[in-house]
Amino acid sequence: MRVLATRAAVLLAVLAAACEPPAQFVDVGGHPGKRGIDGGLDGAVPPPSGPVGLTVTVAGEGRVYSRYFDCSRTCTVTVPAGVSFEVHAEGGSGSTMVGWTGACAGAAGCRIVLDDDAQVGAVFGPSVR
Repeated sequence: MRVLATRAAVLLAVLAAACEPPAQFVDVGGHPGKRGIDGGLDGAVPPPSGPVGLTVTVAGEGRVYSRYFDCSRTCTVTVPAGVSFEVHAEGGSGSTMVGWTGACAGAAGCRIVLDDDAQVGAVFGPSVR
């Protein structure tokens, strides 16, 4: 009986390995991609191509930040290529956001996806009272 149980366990392990190919990449959050029934990756999200450089400039009193960085003056950071993320600007004491430069535009929030090195900047001015 014990030999039969061992053989059954080995057969199940072989069948499970044949039916569940390993994930081919790990996403930005560190979680492996899962394969669907057709063998394709769920969500059809390609893996990022690698890191890119982002130069962040801050003109005036304020800060520019995202989940990847927090800059209160000019800095260069590395972010994952091909991943969409939000960039925020916050004025310092007595200042307010005037507008974006570079990869962002306008004066509202900004969502960017970078495939190559880029620049984003925020311009701050005195608050109007």
